[in-house]
Amino acid sequence: MATIALSRLQRSLNLHQRLRLAFGVLAFLVLVLTIAALIGIGHIESTVSRAIRVDAHLSQLANDVAIKVQIARRYDQSYFLHLETPELRDQFVQQWSIAVYDLDQAINAFAAAVTSEADQRQARLWRTSFDFYHQGFQRITEAVAEGEIQTSHEAVRRFAVYHPNIQFLSDLSIKLARDKAVRAEQASLEVERSAVVVKTAFELIGVVAVFLALLWSLLLPSGLIRPITHLNRAVESLADGDLSARTGLAGADELGRLGQAFDHMATIIDQRTAELRTQFAIAEEARREAEESRAQVIRQLETIAAQRELIREMSVPVLPLSDRVLVMPLVGALDSERLAQVQERALQTLEHKHASHLILDVTGVPVVDTRVASGLIQIARAASLLGTQTILVGIRPDVAQAMVGLGIDLSSITTYATLQSGIQATLTSVATAPPKGRPAPAR
Repeated sequence: MATIALSRLQRSLNLHQRLRLAFGVLAFLVLVLTIAALIGIGHIESTVSRAIRVDAHLSQLANDVAIKVQIARRYDQSYFLHLETPELRDQFVQQWSIAVYDLDQAINAFAAAVTSEADQRQARLWRTSFDFYHQGFQRITEAVAEGEIQTSHEAVRRFAVYHPNIQFLSDLSIKLARDKAVRAEQASLEVERSAVVVKTAFELIGVVAVFLALLWSLLLPSGLIRPITHLNRAVESLADGDLSARTGLAGADELGRLGQAFDHMATIIDQRTAELRTQFAIAEEARREAEESRAQVIRQLETIAAQRELIREMSVPVLPLSDRVLVMPLVGALDSERLAQVQERALQTLEHKHASHLILDVTGVPVVDTRVASGLIQIARAASLLGTQTILVGIRPDVAQAMVGLGIDLSSITTYATLQSGIQATLTSVATAPPKGRPAPAR
């Protein structure tokens, strides 16, 4: 039926009209192909541009905030670690000030770049956490400068109330960077889907163009069929993904101009596709940098955890005088938490060293009240269960007078006025005593 209708249409039209009709059909196909290509390319460009300009940039800014947070935290940890060394302490305060300024600039840059309401709320939340952390650390440094805080332990304890804010800021920045990277990946998937749609449209239009070209090749002279065949082959190649396909038509007639227009369109598509590949590569590079930044943040967190453990061990040292005598110098105020830490450290060391004597030096303890004395007695009793005798040394006259006034009874513990006398008496006792676990020789 279609062939009969076309045959009747051909007989009713002269050659000029048939040529105009043929060129009109081909021009319509080219127009549809051009519009479809422009729509598809415009959609792909919009998706990739949005993903790269917004998500990739915000992901980089969020990573920058996370890195600056870790740098600031590293310097405040170093400040607490060297609190009792003025030169190092002042140096770390200066470095912390520079790091905090950089963090402030990074947060400002993020706040200036965001466009959505959710990201603006995120920036305001970061600013609040940063300001609270900044003010808290400045208060600690002012208290240290005025002599109100003299030990690293006290500074860390007071700063603990501000620490969750900087941790909250770090976690949020890492999470946001990860979310933005996910959005970039989703944009990449959308690009791939759009490319499939455009390719399908090209294939459909190509099939229609091939069908019409074959049909008209049976009806039109060979001089008209030949350039149409070239154009048809180029359309098929382009629809199959060969962006280098060209008609090669250079004539000055309507078909020649049509072929040249098609070649120009194919060149534009090839150029736009190359640009999209470049932009996709940039998006992939941004995602890779985000993953590397996240790994760097994790390594910095592990380093901070190791530094905290080192600070904890250095706050309660245990010094061996011999294989049977250990000395534990205590410096600073002893609260309940630190007494528990002293007891845990002493018992762990006694379990590994198997010492027979443990000397507790309280020369550096400013106040020995009922709570501190009770804690020392508990340490002595626990040590005795492990077969270790505890000697308490370094009780100053003012401390002894205060203990007598409080009614503190340390009669169950051997005491000496100074560390020297305690060490001398203990070493003499160890030298004359039989080895641990053996009976004394008969006199």
